[in-house]
Amino acid sequence: MVQPVSFQSKLRSWLLIFREYTKGNFNNADALLKRHAELCETYQRWRGSTITSATVLDLGCGQLAAQAALFAGAGANTTAVDIELPSYRLSIRQLFRIWRANGPERAAKSVVRHFLFDRPFVARLRSTGDHIPCWEKVRFRRMNASALDFDSESFDFVYSDWAFEHIADVAGALSAVRRVLRPGGIFTGRIHLFPSLSGGHNLEWHYPDVKMQRRSEPWDHLRSNQFPVNVYVNRLRLEDYRRLLTARLTVQSERITYEGETFLTPLIEAELANRGYGHDDLLATVLDVVATRSG
Repeated sequence: MVQPVSFQSKLRSWLLIFREYTKGNFNNADALLKRHAELCETYQRWRGSTITSATVLDLGCGQLAAQAALFAGAGANTTAVDIELPSYRLSIRQLFRIWRANGPERAAKSVVRHFLFDRPFVARLRSTGDHIPCWEKVRFRRMNASALDFDSESFDFVYSDWAFEHIADVAGALSAVRRVLRPGGIFTGRIHLFPSLSGGHNLEWHYPDVKMQRRSEPWDHLRSNQFPVNVYVNRLRLEDYRRLLTARLTVQSERITYEGETFLTPLIEAELANRGYGHDDLLATVLDVVATRSG
């Protein structure tokens, strides 16, 4: 359940989001293209064929579904799912659908982002990279990740970036991924770990190395939680994901990104150790995993 937050907290969050968009940290076309190349390379390495012949599922595609559009542009048979409606085509009719499905706050954010930031982002995607995005060929489905309504063994490749930390039933979602993957199919995920410095999704700590005036203390979400965010984040740790993954898939590789060492004082570490968080829990920030379905 999402913890209610005050209007002042929401307003500050909106301002922080706006700042990150204006600085190019969100809707970063170059970062998305780099990730696309990594995903294509991962598929070719573990599957032994190019992505153009693949049936692909983007799990948690976000409102723009831009990565899915790149795969569709590459020729892959691409499906994208999310619990929120997309806004890559923001007609009046679609805006009202977003309003009804996701609420007025999401609808308002979609309008602002669409007119201020999406157009240059899409133009950059269309002018750079090996694959030109093609939203027209993406089949979008509004769907819960733990209840994927697809036939078994439907996909060669399932990927999910920055979505699993927002899924309540991770075990169910991974079981669903295994079911819809074909034997030998590939799953790759990029997961933001909750106990990390930025894992609480407080945008003040989204880029810890950036110097800025912050009202919240480091790891506030694990301590007093004085600045809750208006988004659901599960509380799973790295070892939780490892256990859930290995019970359902064959993990081929993992990479861990760490952050926050300079902010982890002995006093904070001791306080959070009493709450059950170890040193590695607090510094492990992102899990990049590649897994296969065998049999």
